[in-house]
Amino acid sequence: MSAFLGPIHHWLFNKVLIFEDLETVVVRKLEKEFKEDISKIYEEQKKKYGAPFEKGVNLETAIQHDNIHGWLQQRIEIAETRQAAFIAKVIDKYKEEAKAVLKEIHREHGRKMGEQAKEKESTGTAEEVYQVLNDNILDGMPCDQVNNVVENRQDYLRWDVTNCLHRRYWEAVKADVQFFYVLRGLWIGSFVKGLNKGFDYKMELKDGKIVNEIIAK
Repeated sequence: MSAFLGPIHHWLFNKVLIFEDLETVVVRKLEKEFKEDISKIYEEQKKKYGAPFEKGVNLETAIQHDNIHGWLQQRIEIAETRQAAFIAKVIDKYKEEAKAVLKEIHREHGRKMGEQAKEKESTGTAEEVYQVLNDNILDGMPCDQVNNVVENRQDYLRWDVTNCLHRRYWEAVKADVQFFYVLRGLWIGSFVKGLNKGFDYKMELKDGKIVNEIIAK
C-alpha cells in the first residue's frame, strides 16, 4: 500500500466502517432481545479491546499519517477482536437463543447492504457481483491477498481462501470460529441476493480451504 493517503485507504477504511455498522446493529438488536446485560457485556469488550469509531469520523483527521498501513491494520484487529469477543460472551450466556438472533441480524444487514449497493453499481455478471461484494466486506489488508479467484465466467465465479485471516481473532478470544463461518456465509448470501436476485452464493469448507461460489440462477 502507498505511504501517502489515497483512494485505496479510503476504500479499506469504508469496509471497516461497514463492519462496525454491523456491530452496532448487532448490539442494538441484542439489547432489545436480552435487555441491560448486553450493554454491560459490550462495554467490557470495548474497554478491553478498544472502541469503534464515532459516527461521522473523518479518515484524514483520524489516521496516523506517518504509519498509514500499520494504523489501518491495527483498526482491523481491534474491530474484529472486539466483535468476536462480544459475540462469544453473548453466546456463552444466552446459548442457542443468541445464535438464532445473531443469524437473523446478519441476514438482515447483508440484505440491506446489498440493496444499497444495487442502487450504485452494475452487477450483471458474476465478476461484477464479486467486485461489489469485495468493496463491502472486510477481508484483511489488500496486501494479504487471501482471496484466490480460480474460475471466472459471466455466470459463475469461484474463489478459494487458503489462509483465513479471521480465524486468529476468534481463536484468540476462545470464540467458535465455525459459527463465524456460519454468520459470514449468511451475510454474504443475503448481500448477493439484495444486490442481484439473479445470483446465489455458496460456501463450503473443503480440504482446508474455504470455497466460495457466486452462481447465476
